Formats: sequence, C-alpha cells, structure tokens
Amino acid sequence: DLAAGVLRILHPGSFADDPTRMLRAVRYEQRLGFRLDETTAAQLRQAVSDGLAGRVTGDRWRSELERVFAEERPIPALRRAAGLGLLTALHPALNAAGGLERLAAALSNAGPDAAGPAAVSPADCLAALVCGMTPGEGEEVIRRLRLARRQAGLVRDTIELAGLENDLVAAARCPSRLVGLLEPLGEAALAAWVKIGNNPTSVAALRRYLAELRYVRPALRGGDLLAMGAVPGPALGALLAQLRAARLDGRAQSAADERRLAAEWLNGAAD
Repeated sequence: DLAAGVLRILHPGSFADDPTRMLRAVRYEQRLGFRLDETTAAQLRQAVSDGLAGRVTGDRWRSELERVFAEERPIPALRRAAGLGLLTALHPALNAAGGLERLAAALSNAGPDAAGPAAVSPADCLAALVCGMTPGEGEEVIRRLRLARRQAGLVRDTIELAGLENDLVAAARCPSRLVGLLEPLGEAALAAWVKIGNNPTSVAALRRYLAELRYVRPALRGGDLLAMGAVPGPALGALLAQLRAARLDGRAQSAADERRLAAEWLNGAAD
C-alpha cells in the first residue's frame, strides 16, 4: 500500500468505531498524495450516509478540523471532505464550495511568494467554510462545533461581512463611512474576506482599510479640545470622532484645519 500510495481502513467497522477517522483519512490522503482504496472510500460514504458523524461530539470534530486547517495545504483536504459529504454531515450549512474556490483562486493569483505554509491561515479556512451561511446557521455551527470565543467571533464577523458587501461598495468613496462599517469587526475576518469576497470593489475597500484607513487619527487630542472650551464627557468623544472623519474624508489636512473645524463646531454648539 505504501508503494502504491493507497490508504485503507484495517477492518469494516473502523469508521463506526471512531467516525473522526473519516476526516483523518482525507487529511492524510491529501497530505501524502495517496488515495483511498475503493472499499475504504465506499465505506466512508456509507458511514456518512448512515449519520455516523452525529455520534461524535462537536469538540472532537472541531479538533479534527483544526488539524486540517493547520496543514500546509488545507484546501485540497477540505475540498475532498466536501466532495465526500463529510462537511455537510457535520452540519448541513457547511456547503463550502464557493468560499473554498474563491480562497483557492485568491492564493493562486497572489503569485509565488504566497505559495508557502503561511499563505492560508486557519482563520481563512474557517471563514471560507461559513461565508455563505445565514446568521442563524452560523450560530448553529458555533454550537455544534463548540467553537471558542475567538472562532465564534470570526464566524459572526464573516457572515456579517457577507451581508455588508453592497454597503462596502457604496462606502468605498467615503472613507469615514467605510471605517464606521469595518471598525467593529475583527481583523481575522477582514483579512479572510480580502481573499474570499465576491466583489472586487468591496475587496479593494477592505484592503485600503487594513493598510491605511484604520490607522488614521486626528492630530488634536482630548486635552487640546478641552483647552479650546470643549466639555468633558460624551460630547468630547463625539467631537474627536468628527475630527477623525474630517481627516479620513480629506476635509482636514493639518492640525490647523482641525482647530478651525473644532472651533466652528464648538461655537455652533455654544450658540
């Protein structure tokens, strides 16, 4: 079998004894460049059809998926698992073809420098699996796989980004609006969506946010505004937010511009 590049189970009840072997078989098959022998592949499909995946706790399936995500080339293993019906056996919404194909395309278009182990992260893989889900389905998957807080946040943020694509396209020319949409979301989901997003305009907006816009801050600080007559409290925070928006949208190019705008707003509030 080693010489022929074949993987086979040792006895007919192997997958029934431990259904997680199905995902391990796929992982080793793709890592080693081997193939499942016909009997093993048939028994794996039968085990999926018989619902054996439901016998295993979410913690164990999550651990097996994390091992797949950590592979040097996880996408072929995930594709194979999807083709065998194994992903939808874990949850019906894990129909990952679209996200996986876009992730694979993004990596192939990134050039030779992106071909190493770091080219795709575990977060990218998880985002690709859930990007087509509804919020309700996402919550079901979080519960089924007993995802940790960070992973659950990634799932929720990825699904929210899917619903925001049209808004991101509309906000692409208004940096302050774009920042307002993206700032509440986690960096891992944003970085993943750069690879799996559907719309080139929204992806370009995401790239700009990650590379530039999220770092923009006004030159003036709270102390500067207090010295100009601002009142401590929520109004001060709102004023700082207005100055940041002015910086982002090009209405303020310098500290002097910010002082002028702040003075106008403060005088208007006083009136």
